[in-house]
Amino acid sequence: MDSDYFIQHLCNCSLINLEDILQNGTVINGTLIEKPHSFATACNIATQVSAIIASNQYGGQTISLSHLAPFVDISRQKIRARLQESLAEIENVAISPNTFKRLVEKEVQEEIARGVQTIQYQVNTLNSSNGQTPFITIFAYLNEAKTPQEKEDLALIIKEVLNQRMEGVKNEVGQWISPAFPKIIYALEKDNCKEGTPYWWLTELAAKCTAKRLVPDYISEKKMMELKGACFPSMGCRSFLPPWVNQEGKLKFYGRFNQGVVTINLPYVALLAQKENKDFWEVLDTYAEVCHKALQARHARLLNTPVETSPLHWMYGVSPVSLKDPILMSFSLGTIPPFPLGMLVCMNAFMHSLKSLIPKKVVKN
Repeated sequence: MDSDYFIQHLCNCSLINLEDILQNGTVINGTLIEKPHSFATACNIATQVSAIIASNQYGGQTISLSHLAPFVDISRQKIRARLQESLAEIENVAISPNTFKRLVEKEVQEEIARGVQTIQYQVNTLNSSNGQTPFITIFAYLNEAKTPQEKEDLALIIKEVLNQRMEGVKNEVGQWISPAFPKIIYALEKDNCKEGTPYWWLTELAAKCTAKRLVPDYISEKKMMELKGACFPSMGCRSFLPPWVNQEGKLKFYGRFNQGVVTINLPYVALLAQKENKDFWEVLDTYAEVCHKALQARHARLLNTPVETSPLHWMYGVSPVSLKDPILMSFSLGTIPPFPLGMLVCMNAFMHSLKSLIPKKVVKN
């Protein structure tokens, strides 16, 4: 239940609405942060936001690379204008449009590399208020892009993220190691899941990265659509939000959070039932009620918490509500689930106990 955090008015984990923060601006420590004018600056703001969020919640957080992708073209336009101006100042110099485009894209690649490096190194060198590295996951999902150009730019960002993760970071003695954060979730969809698809090369790169650094993890767009009606990431590493429709009739995931989680240890319940010679379901009902009371206690702890407790969370972009409303007003955006532990162990135990009742052919299959 994370009872050591119970004294504080903190939520658990969240999906950061980085798009709103970057596109509409935010406020950090009383300073207005306007919409960034380059990809590198957007990455810098993203890491600052992540560090602050990590200090004001006790669970993981996830940002999407698609929210950074629009700023690649903003950088591209700035680079193009600067190069045109520089070339205009040089007499008797003319280059072909293709050569000029290659020069622009070379600088765009360098800008992307700087921005991604900022994320990787700042996440691993910043500390939250409890002295830990921000528990952050980044989501790489091509179909979140809103335009073909944005999708191409998003692919370039994902490529750089994977390449830098494969390289790793140096530890205190100069050895290359795998950084713990940020975690990476890579979405498989129709444009990248089969050989011959446009972004199959990116999935191959992801597989190489997994083989070397054990990241990224993978999400199937097809299965997410079947089960959830949308493809979206977990909050941090494992906790997924249930679908929720806003007042406009649209599914909303970013900007939502988890109030708290209480774990039920199913193998413990099974062992206790066996030890006390009781029915498993009877013991489970008892502990489920304890879990329910604990979740209600977590909910009650957050009731009427002033939004000023974490301005970036509740006032300036992550999950904004009215400036005068307590967090209670935004609880429609938050979940408070139980978490069953040891389901596979329990299922194996059940199957073992039922073997005598199930035909051998069925058990084998």
